Amino acid sequence: MTTIKETREQLTDRLTSEFRTFLKDFNGTTCLGDYLQDCEILEAIEDNNGSLIEDTLNENNAYLNEFIYNDDAMDYLKENDPSLMESLAIASEMGFDASNINSCVLADLLEEQNNRAETLDYESKIQELYDELEEFDSESEEEEEEIEQLD
Repeated sequence: MTTIKETREQLTDRLTSEFRTFLKDFNGTTCLGDYLQDCEILEAIEDNNGSLIEDTLNENNAYLNEFIYNDDAMDYLKENDPSLMESLAIASEMGFDASNINSCVLADLLEEQNNRAETLDYESKIQELYDELEEFDSESEEEEEEIEQLD
């Protein structure tokens, strides 16, 4: 039979694994593994800090990318927004107009948005695991209280 401690460790391991997967798979310009150590991930799990990823990305400007060459920008736009509708909408929302826009700006804005969307997907997965861990902790406390009352 699995003990409460072992089950909690398994849940914590799953959370840590999700964080590591995100660190490895994130397509941003920053290698998050350079900024987050396992001990920080475990500390965030213990503190139920689901915003660790977002905070780390923002602190290290991981969402920001700068396309320098038009060819690279055009390739990115061709692959991710061939009609330019999405990137032009983002630029318009950000206050750009036709006089200060080019393919590099559009690609930068689109990539930043795509990186943020990718982060939100992972954060929702990780939040589900946090919720599961929190529910487990709550149920464990209730069980322990019931056992103490029986003694």
